[in-house]
Amino acid sequence: MRAKFWAFVVLCIEALGLPTSAFAYQDFPQSQGWTQGPMRDWYELSQGSRLIPWEWLAALKLPDGSLRFDRHALRALGFEYFSQAPEAMPIGFIRDYDLKDTSKSWLGFNCSACHTAKLKANGAEIVIHGGQSMADFQGFTTQLIAAVSDATESERAFGAFANMVLGASADKAQTDKLKTEVEHWLAFRNRINETGNSSHWGRGRADAVGVILATTAAVIADPSIAADDQEPLPASNAPVSYPFVWNANQQARLQHNGVVDNGADFGVVKVAKIGALIRNWTEALGVFADVKLDPSGEKVISSIRLDNLLKIEQALAELQSPRWPDAFGKLDETRRARGQGLYKEYCGSCHGILDATDIQSTLPLIDQPSAQTAADPKGFVYLQPLFDKNTRPSDFDKSISPSPQFIGTDPSMACNALLHTVPSGRFEGKKNVTGFMPSFGNRPFADHAVTTDLLRVLIQRDVLAHKADTLKIMAENQLEAASARFGSAVLVGLESVFGRQGASEDPLGRL
Repeated sequence: MRAKFWAFVVLCIEALGLPTSAFAYQDFPQSQGWTQGPMRDWYELSQGSRLIPWEWLAALKLPDGSLRFDRHALRALGFEYFSQAPEAMPIGFIRDYDLKDTSKSWLGFNCSACHTAKLKANGAEIVIHGGQSMADFQGFTTQLIAAVSDATESERAFGAFANMVLGASADKAQTDKLKTEVEHWLAFRNRINETGNSSHWGRGRADAVGVILATTAAVIADPSIAADDQEPLPASNAPVSYPFVWNANQQARLQHNGVVDNGADFGVVKVAKIGALIRNWTEALGVFADVKLDPSGEKVISSIRLDNLLKIEQALAELQSPRWPDAFGKLDETRRARGQGLYKEYCGSCHGILDATDIQSTLPLIDQPSAQTAADPKGFVYLQPLFDKNTRPSDFDKSISPSPQFIGTDPSMACNALLHTVPSGRFEGKKNVTGFMPSFGNRPFADHAVTTDLLRVLIQRDVLAHKADTLKIMAENQLEAASARFGSAVLVGLESVFGRQGASEDPLGRL
């Protein structure tokens, strides 16, 4: 291991350096602690998301020949653009390339698509890094699938589409191959998209967990069973608001339901948390990464970019919460002080308060509000059920006071994540090595299983099967960070983390 480690140390020292961009971000009124490097990583790096081939998107036209998804159409769906940048794509729309064949590229998303906000007041326009998007993602995917479907509704329509994608010189074999690829794309994407048909997400909300669970079920499904004969995928019927993501690195657990352990930090120079890597792997799956499972259920082939996920997470760890912009006018100090008192009285017992520049303090997860004081809260309360032993939902109205332990958080997303079961597909009979539910731990999967358990095994198949590559990515990432901060000579400590690990010290051994 040591010899291999130092061999790639020499190679990556020669190749160190961050990607450059012609677009500068210095015009933002507030940086929230970010320099140009973290901003570029956040807004420009691909996670390996592959929603649709880039050439297909460019071939989707309106009857007048204009682009179906131009700036006007995407803005109408709530997607924002950088006013200083000339790009045709909105914030977070990323072009992903096949690393082995750069002639192939796809449209995908990265984190900034859902976690960037724009506020406008008094003629000023402020970008909030890590804020909450107000985009209608369900509306976009539904329109996109409909547009591709329209391109196949007749031979004439498909001929025009194929001509745009392949060129006029394409032969019948190439055209037939394209049609098969389009049909497969429509069948897969439409089946997942339809899981949200029972609920309207609207602007600023999405059921990302539902989409991830549905995608997991589709990926592991038994290929010998026709899609029409398979059980319905889990419903994506519990949309939640996009959360802001500053201070995420400091929290003990993540997601709206606290289902993901943030994990120990194995980084020497910059943060490298396995829990965060797992969370970001699932997030990439939910935003259309190409993940396939071989018929044996043992090998995962994935487009997910672990190297970029680490860099994006590191950028996030440096992000501060935003301050009130001066361009919006001065705050009324009397009203601000009154609001501060109300927050401490009614909100502070559950939600810790940090200074805007504090990106170091940890935020532990606690079980009950009574575990901390309203005047000085330090943690975030674990998601409480809709009711407790003292308050029933049927009794809760304006005339009934809830018990002190009542929170009233909508439980739908949490329940879906914990209780959804689907056919185990290609994982049936294989060991559930993660055991999210204690009674299922270390047992072979039956014909049905909790979808979250199946997802965790899917992640393991991808990350642990490429363990050496994953550790190499983590080491190269630390070397790049060390070189950027101190110069390429600073390598002390890296070998102790990545070069001499026993089984108990292996950061991937906990997966």
